[in-house]
Amino acid sequence: MRFLFIFILTVLTSNAAVAGERIAGTNAYFVNEQRWHTGNGTGFWMQNNYGTFEVTEGPLDPGPVECHGSGFWTGSGLSVTGGGVCIYGEGADTHTWRYTANPGRATTWTIIHATGKYAGMTGKGKSATRKNNDGIKVRIRITDWVGQVEFAK
Repeated sequence: MRFLFIFILTVLTSNAAVAGERIAGTNAYFVNEQRWHTGNGTGFWMQNNYGTFEVTEGPLDPGPVECHGSGFWTGSGLSVTGGGVCIYGEGADTHTWRYTANPGRATTWTIIHATGKYAGMTGKGKSATRKNNDGIKVRIRITDWVGQVEFAK
C-alpha cells in the first residue's frame, strides 16, 4: 500500500512539473529584412526587427521585443528555413527565445535565457507569422505565438 501511495504521488508531481502555464500573444514590428537571391527561386535572408508584444494569455508582461535571425528560402519564399532569437522585455526583466523556422510546419521556439523576475523561467511553443491573401508577408510583421512556461521555484 505504501508503494502505491508513493507511486501515485510521484506521477501527480511529475505531471504538475510538465504542465506549466499556457501563454499566448502577438509580436508586431516593421519588417527590417535583407534578402539575397541565390538563383532558381532560392535565397538567403537576414532580419533585425524591433517592435512590441502583447500577451493575450498567461503571466508575462507585454513590452518591447526584438527578433534577429537568418536563413534560406526556396520556391518564391514560401518554403523557409532558418532561425534566430527574440528578446522580450527590457531592463532587468527579459526572456530570450530561440526560434527555428520549419518548412511546411509551424515555427518552434524555446526559452534559452531569462533574467530578473523571469530568472529560471523555461518554456517552449510554436508561432506563425501572418501573411496576406497572396501568401506574401506584410510590411508590418505580425507573429502569433502559443506555448507553455514554467517559473523557477
